[in-house]
Amino acid sequence: MLAGDRVVHADAAAGAVLERHRLDARAVAGAAGTGGVGVLHGPRGDVHVRARPGSGDGRRVLVLADDAQRVRAAAAAGLSARQAQVLALVAGGATAQAAAHRLGLSPRTVQKHLQVAYRALGVGDRLEAVLRARELGVLPPGP
Repeated sequence: MLAGDRVVHADAAAGAVLERHRLDARAVAGAAGTGGVGVLHGPRGDVHVRARPGSGDGRRVLVLADDAQRVRAAAAAGLSARQAQVLALVAGGATAQAAAHRLGLSPRTVQKHLQVAYRALGVGDRLEAVLRARELGVLPPGP
């Protein structure tokens, strides 16, 4: 998708966010080309991205800032990237309806993601899920 701009997103979570936020490839390449963390302003909100060197062919790999570690932590906890996204929205106070709207999903799908996440984390409700996900590094520390 972004290879023409010398940026390749290899991270599934980053790719999904870029597509969902309808971000322009040139803006992504510009932010990633800085070498630090870039902020991309899209119609569905801001996305923080970071670029790192690719496989030696001069291209760079785009990842969500601070997200690479969280994606690994989510996988280790048995969570998919989407389940981690739903948990992050819930941790921020979103209802299932609001999370569904933000992610372009149905509220029922969001509820199913939460149920599977609860089982993976060994918890029974949203509060426990958020606290456990923070303990495991899936979510950033709370306020």
